Amino acid sequence: MNSSSALWFPAGRFFNDGRLLFGLILLVLQVTIIFWPLAISIARRQVNRLGVERLLAELSDAYRPASAAGAPGKSFRKAA
Repeated sequence: MNSSSALWFPAGRFFNDGRLLFGLILLVLQVTIIFWPLAISIARRQVNRLGVERLLAELSDAYRPASAAGAPGKSFRKAA
């Protein structure tokens, strides 16, 4: 769900993410026409935050050192 769909159905962003309680709260805000701009603002912030998190995850995977990328390290033996 992109930013433009957050304008028409702000609660859908949170229903898609599996955050049902927060989605219901936004749905109540959306139903009360007065608070619709607040619901849109919250949904757009969520869209932007998730985009930033995806970008940071992609960058951290791309620039991870070889030793931290699952390469086997030293294995210690137990003293018997």
